[in-house]
Amino acid sequence: MRDLGRHGRAPLTIVIEYVPGLLTSSQGRDFETHIAAMREIGYSCRLFRLDAVHFVPQSRSRIFIVAVRLSEHLRLQRIELPEPTIRQSVLNDILDLDLPPSAWR
Repeated sequence: MRDLGRHGRAPLTIVIEYVPGLLTSSQGRDFETHIAAMREIGYSCRLFRLDAVHFVPQSRSRIFIVAVRLSEHLRLQRIELPEPTIRQSVLNDILDLDLPPSAWR
């Protein structure tokens, strides 16, 4: 990122996905190091947590860091996500359990 910045090619926005353990790794120091490095090269960072259970029948919690390069024209504001919809289907709804035995080979 530093090299891209030196050449005027740093991206305006970066989205980074991590497992939630980053927040507690080394008593939170690893997360702080990531954020400090992004701020050092001119990015404002926001964090949010999302679980895939709201979209697919699997719980997979992730954290996302959204980083926006600071400029006089742009400031990163609060990230507001829409309320997740309540998933009505379950895995059994999409499985076809009436297949002939030959289909399971």
